[in-house]
Amino acid sequence: MSAMNGARRRGAPWPVVVLGAACALGVGACGGARATTGAGGGRVAPGARSMAELRAGELAVVRDATSVFNAIERLRPLFFRPRPGPNAVHGSAPELSVYIDGSFAGAPDVLRSLAVQDVQVVRFVQPTQATTTYGTARAADGVIEVTLKRLARE
Repeated sequence: MSAMNGARRRGAPWPVVVLGAACALGVGACGGARATTGAGGGRVAPGARSMAELRAGELAVVRDATSVFNAIERLRPLFFRPRPGPNAVHGSAPELSVYIDGSFAGAPDVLRSLAVQDVQVVRFVQPTQATTTYGTARAADGVIEVTLKRLARE
């Protein structure tokens, strides 16, 4: 009996060793792969299509789209359905804002004046993140961010 107690004193009991190894593997696995946040806060693996983002290649697929508005309507119709934000508590209708290259541009109708080939990325930003980034005045119900392609310098 005393020999057994002496063996336990020398090393950690096997459940502790197994638990420690499992934790080390878990931490290593979490830090190894890089992922981004998609619409709704879910994790999206790198290279996977995000439901909160449209890139130029996806927009170009809609060949008969007359504007960015039409392309979004076909590819991501949920972009135009505002999520309830702080204004919903006060009884006012939810209202989306559009930001082009970081500047406020207006309501979603402004997207009708943009050509599909001029746009690099369109993103839908959830109300909580939009409020943090742009403030409550124009972003409380969500934001559609548009990044335009840059002309090559000659």
